[in-house]
Amino acid sequence: MFRFSFLSIALLGNLFAQNQDKPMTPVADIEDLPRILLIGDSISIGYTVDVRKSLQGSANVHRPLTNCGPTHKGLEKIDAWLETGGKDKKWDIIHFNWGLHDLKYISGKSDKITAVDTKGSHQQVGPEDYAKNLTQLVQRLKKTEARLIWRNTTPVPEGAKGRVVGDSAKYNEIAAKIMKEEGIEIHDLFSFAKKHAADIQRKADVHYTPAGSKMLADEVVKVLNLDEWTYPFNGKDFTGWSIKSGKATYKIVGDTIIGTTAKGSPNTFLVTDKQYGDFELQFETKIHNSLNSGCQIRCHLKNIKKDKYGGRLYGPQVEAEASGKNGAEAGYIYGEATGRGWLTPKDQLIPHKHFKDGQWNHFRIIAKGANIKAWVNGNLISDLTDEEIYKTHAKGNIGLQVHSIGKKAGPFTAAWKNIKLKELK
Repeated sequence: MFRFSFLSIALLGNLFAQNQDKPMTPVADIEDLPRILLIGDSISIGYTVDVRKSLQGSANVHRPLTNCGPTHKGLEKIDAWLETGGKDKKWDIIHFNWGLHDLKYISGKSDKITAVDTKGSHQQVGPEDYAKNLTQLVQRLKKTEARLIWRNTTPVPEGAKGRVVGDSAKYNEIAAKIMKEEGIEIHDLFSFAKKHAADIQRKADVHYTPAGSKMLADEVVKVLNLDEWTYPFNGKDFTGWSIKSGKATYKIVGDTIIGTTAKGSPNTFLVTDKQYGDFELQFETKIHNSLNSGCQIRCHLKNIKKDKYGGRLYGPQVEAEASGKNGAEAGYIYGEATGRGWLTPKDQLIPHKHFKDGQWNHFRIIAKGANIKAWVNGNLISDLTDEEIYKTHAKGNIGLQVHSIGKKAGPFTAAWKNIKLKELK
């Protein structure tokens, strides 16, 4: 049963895609993915987009729609920032920092940066107040029950206006003491940034080049440590896979599996040797506009001894096919060789155009208990609960289908890459 109308799904998917390159605009959550909040100043703004891209399909990555500035701004705004993306939604991880705006020099009550040697200049938030403010902020963040990760403050280089070389390290010492006392995980981005400063940091500037921000983002992704994924395809050969049910061919080109039709062949499948029960599966696929394809999940082989191709694969299939002029059924659930036809109810089997013809398309599939969900390019297409198929197919193989073409001209191809799977408890 669908939770959203197709129009709502399309709007959410489009909003997510449009905001991928805009760190300071809202992101629509994709259901069932962990929610991550990045709190920080312009350094974190610089790496937000690349973190989102790296974790696309694995997490909803949010940030407050502002530069989070010094700790006193944090104290004033933290409750509002924790409602980013929706009130009363829970955070799984909060990756946070304050520092560069605390240690910067200002003049009088203005928050504008000024030269250190300007008469009357002072740090916006001195070390003692920084410690008090940060302690209060940590106490508030702990109430969220999220996994908290303190990201320490990146270095101040020689010649940077309004800041003193070495102050980042001093403020980081203060923060480290607080985090250790509070049992908060520490992400030491300072050391990484200092080591690579000549290559990634702008001259006489606390900020980073685009390539530098990308490197910082990679470090953030490593620390978030969401990679519980396994990779059924090793990128080199077909170890752990075998071809069943037909004579279509499969080959590896670069990091991509390419399946090619064979005239007169039945449906053919590249099948995992391992069987899976509850899992999340993601991959990208591209198929010829004249070819129908799909991904088998929890499938079994029958007639193994009689079938000259090693047995007929049967069970649930997540459909993949070109949208064409009028839309098609990509993402719906079919009962391959089960005798049931479509498992998706007829009243929900509405053609759509979320599959991009001639392009790579991202599929996400969650099979948990009797429920199967499928997304195409971030759009929820199927939310099917089928107790009947679950009784016979609670666990099984995964298969990549090259459909039969009969007497059609061909040959046609279907391709897959970036296949990853996470077993669910």
